Amino acid sequence: MTCNKCMGDNYFDWCFKWLCKEEEIENGNGNGQVPTCDAGYIYRLEGSDFVDFDEGSAIEFQGAVLRGGIGFQASSPTDITISSPGLYKVTFYLNCQSRSIVGLQLVVNNTPQPVLPQYTYKNNAASQFIYGQALIEITAPNTILRIFVLKDVTLDKTQQNEPQSVNASVLIKKVCQS
Repeated sequence: MTCNKCMGDNYFDWCFKWLCKEEEIENGNGNGQVPTCDAGYIYRLEGSDFVDFDEGSAIEFQGAVLRGGIGFQASSPTDITISSPGLYKVTFYLNCQSRSIVGLQLVVNNTPQPVLPQYTYKNNAASQFIYGQALIEITAPNTILRIFVLKDVTLDKTQQNEPQSVNASVLIKKVCQS
């Protein structure tokens, strides 16, 4: 199957057009489309060795593709900033080499919140992925989201003769206003 419509377009721009609802907004001359979305893809790439995260720490990410009110700074690699209140869909993936437990943790007004059972995920053996998804209600501006380690996590490394790939990622999208 070929998509000629997207030939030559930047893939990330196309992806965000697909993810983000476009809304007609008056721009002074009677036309215009402005994407109205808060969305982000935050990721970590494999290295040449396994990476350990101890209980009580948070997963560190390396890069991001962001739109709207989702923020990430490499200088604070555990923190995903959500700038405006609303309901957000969060999906994450970890390629673990350990039996691990993680949870989605919010930090509201600089105060870490407890990780709730409905936002806690585990694998049952080493060499298994952890996937998680949730709808999270954000009630305060500039809330921080973290993937919090409840039982030690070892993320996978690049294996011999394999290309480097992602070993941890988060996809977040605002689905409605508060």
